[in-house]
Amino acid sequence: MAKYFIEAWDKPIFGRVSSGQIDELQDGATEGVTLEVGRGHEDMRMAQELLSAQGKSIPDLSAVFVGVRNPYDMAVSTYFYLRATHRRHEDKSRYQMAMDLDFETFWCSDGPSLTSPVERWLTLDGAALPNLRLVRFESIEEDLARFAREFGFNAAQLPHLNPTDHEHYSEYLTPKAEEAIFARFRYFFDAGLYPRERVRRRLWSRLPSLGKRKRKVSTASTTVPATGDDITAALQSSIDDAAPGEIVQLPPGSFTLSQTIKLRSGVTLQGGTGQRRTSLTLAPGTNGHMFTNISHQQGNTSIALKDLNLHGNAKHQHKADGVKHLVWCNLILFRRVKDATISNITAHDCRQTVLHLNHCTDISVDGLECHGMGWSAVSTSHADNLTVRNSSFHNSGLDTRHSAVHLDGGNGARIQCTVDTCTGNGVMLDSKFSPLQNVVVEATSRRCLRGIGVMGDHENRIRNVLLRRCEVSENNVGMVVSNTSHVFIDDCTIRDSQEAGLVLQGQHGGSNVVVHGCHFERNLVDVQERDTSKDNYFVGNNIHFIPKRPPPRHDSKVVDSYTAPCTVCGSMSEFVHHGGSVRESYRCEVCRASLRHRGQAKAILEAYGLGERSFSALAQSPSFRDLSIYEPGLVGPFRKYLDKLPNYIQSYLWDDLPLGETKDGIQNQDLEDLRMESSSLDLVITSDIFEHIRRPYRGFAELHRVLRIGGRHIFTIPLQHPMRPKTVSRVDTSGDEDVFLLEARYHIAGDGGKSWVYTDFGEDRLAELE
Repeated sequence: MAKYFIEAWDKPIFGRVSSGQIDELQDGATEGVTLEVGRGHEDMRMAQELLSAQGKSIPDLSAVFVGVRNPYDMAVSTYFYLRATHRRHEDKSRYQMAMDLDFETFWCSDGPSLTSPVERWLTLDGAALPNLRLVRFESIEEDLARFAREFGFNAAQLPHLNPTDHEHYSEYLTPKAEEAIFARFRYFFDAGLYPRERVRRRLWSRLPSLGKRKRKVSTASTTVPATGDDITAALQSSIDDAAPGEIVQLPPGSFTLSQTIKLRSGVTLQGGTGQRRTSLTLAPGTNGHMFTNISHQQGNTSIALKDLNLHGNAKHQHKADGVKHLVWCNLILFRRVKDATISNITAHDCRQTVLHLNHCTDISVDGLECHGMGWSAVSTSHADNLTVRNSSFHNSGLDTRHSAVHLDGGNGARIQCTVDTCTGNGVMLDSKFSPLQNVVVEATSRRCLRGIGVMGDHENRIRNVLLRRCEVSENNVGMVVSNTSHVFIDDCTIRDSQEAGLVLQGQHGGSNVVVHGCHFERNLVDVQERDTSKDNYFVGNNIHFIPKRPPPRHDSKVVDSYTAPCTVCGSMSEFVHHGGSVRESYRCEVCRASLRHRGQAKAILEAYGLGERSFSALAQSPSFRDLSIYEPGLVGPFRKYLDKLPNYIQSYLWDDLPLGETKDGIQNQDLEDLRMESSSLDLVITSDIFEHIRRPYRGFAELHRVLRIGGRHIFTIPLQHPMRPKTVSRVDTSGDEDVFLLEARYHIAGDGGKSWVYTDFGEDRLAELE
């Protein structure tokens, strides 16, 4: 990282480095780079001392970059680095210890300290740094490229130094070694930077022998014993005992599963092939998923399911009393899984969805054939880098109207499939759960309500979609594009639609849609433009259609614009100001968050983030999910991310409901008289609410009461520019009745009603709060 930043940052640069690094770094340093030897592994406290001598402090910096690495990987790498370089350091005891001891004994040793407390480099005086930016070893190139865009420094080559010859860290972990590493690097785990991992059975001794090279191994496999029709216990036991990278081989034949099988990281479940196929049927009354990953909170990696016939036995699965989860009986449910493969799977008679992905990344689906789904074949609640290819889905949405493929939120997907007969959309792209962008669809879709639906939420428009070589026929509507921009429909065939071939519609319409080289045939109506659709283009099609062009608007003139990542949804967006209110302008093209909300998101990230770039990413981090969060109000861009969290409270004030009671999951609360326990909350978020409270400082006092020590109230209030020196009360609230002192002013409330403005805040608000 030091070599990278010397090349990437503008000069001058001053650095303090170790004695072992300075010669190599100075050889490559250019004019304007000054390096000196530090005191060895300097931490934040020492950095603060150095800055103080220059009249500066760490909080004054734009960012503090700290490299972190998976503790288990770092422990293995450290051990082998010490062994590889011991001849240069024979006078240092820990190098000799690495030569004399095996990996487990080395890390369990009571000898000299091998690592200083890692929090020394991540905190200052025990407190997290608001300007901390983490560079993860596992994604170092992507992280540095992202920070280069954020802070505007130059691109540079990333050198690979000090490589050591060893296998994956899981090859060396024993229960004792894992416990020692956990204790040494506990801050990483407690802060939620990395999950603690379970040590599983080893196929042989994998501890490196002194003076010997580890033997190279091929992929190992274990066969699940066929103990009877119900193979549940034998299969789960085989998975639990499997080492990372091991294949769990199912025997050919037909078997029953009576409980959900939980899949661990690094395990491949392989069925029989050819004529010796493996079939698994969900037993009657199982009333749950067939497969899921074992850690929904921390997530899992590298899971594969291959060569299986799956039968859901749908009519014998029923939602048990007390089950509140909407998704409860899928054949495969993955939550927070990275790097999964679904290959050559045939599925029949599924109660809900064959494959549902929740906050997953890098998922490959190849050769998935589905017949008879109560809901969908493939559905997502935010998935990044999803590929579905060579797949076919027949008879979807049998239980209730659903789409065969339903993608709700994410960045990056490629869908290549055939859909036949569906009560909903053949393929649906959606953004109610989270923003969706960068999707390619090549689909054949027939006998559906809609062949393909690109249907963005009015607050989260979909962006950058390519529909290429699609064939849609015998549907009510061939294609629908709604609340979406930058859609390219290329070389598609749309025919035999009962209502319309292509519909462009929505509150924000379909804008910048390009329809090129498409063939329309025997549709009742070929193209319809509805609502606010505009700026669409039809080129080289077999029909002549002139899209509407709205008259120019006075406020369409761009006053200012800039491009940057959105701190709410994380999407790269062009933020445009057309005049009028600055704080309510510069809206994100994807999630529609205003400058005001993005500034509030930035404040929350600075207070709670550990390198996350957006509020949507922060809401998925384990440490943030554990917070007790309270957000009064009904609308705003944060709720869609927060309402999935276990300790999130939302409230509104209704006159016809007792305080503290709940309506549609939302509490009835008066901010001046909260029905909450003292010291019960970690974070309160209010967005332009306190100007509507009759006695605002009583409300501030109530929130102070319910916040725990160290808790935060992060809020916005409207202010004039230039700011008025004194806060002005617009209404006399000394009695039970409101007496207006100034002209009555109101804003539109979350329920559509009027919300009176009681206070115009001024410069004295901070003194009043103190």
